[in-house]
Amino acid sequence: MWALLSRRLRLWFLLAVGVPIVGWLLEAVANRMEARSGETALTRRMRGGRSWLRQHERGLGFRRRPNG
Repeated sequence: MWALLSRRLRLWFLLAVGVPIVGWLLEAVANRMEARSGETALTRRMRGGRSWLRQHERGLGFRRRPNG
């Protein structure tokens, strides 16, 4: 089925589905790790990654490239 879809549509689909899932996983793993051992540098990084994804979710797809 993937072969029938255009490259841009496949990229959009992977970003539209994959980015929120990765963000959710980062948050869930960070929560579980913090429940066990408290806040660490790793959990702060994971939360930072999640917040970065949350800020850039809409801008990750099809940015226009400048001509030239």
